[in-house]
Amino acid sequence: MELSYLTKLPLGAFIFLLNIPFLVFGYKQIGKSFVISTFFAVTILSIGVTFLEKLPSLTSDTLLASVFGGIILGIGVGLVIRYGGQNSWN
Repeated sequence: MELSYLTKLPLGAFIFLLNIPFLVFGYKQIGKSFVISTFFAVTILSIGVTFLEKLPSLTSDTLLASVFGGIILGIGVGLVIRYGGQNSWN
């Protein structure tokens, strides 16, 4: 977030640009199907961040926000792992 502020880029665009080298590396190391699914995920993440950063924050307590963010992230990753978030395009 700080680099986005320093470069004057919107956070969603900055996240997208930051992931481009990983997409290139993933294409060379893993393959086309990985890049397609990762590109889709990065695009959705960037669009989501763009819309969500305009919402007012629910708390000003950084620790509380971090704890709830970690819990929500953990639930999301757990659901992806539990229900087989693997690529079905192979």
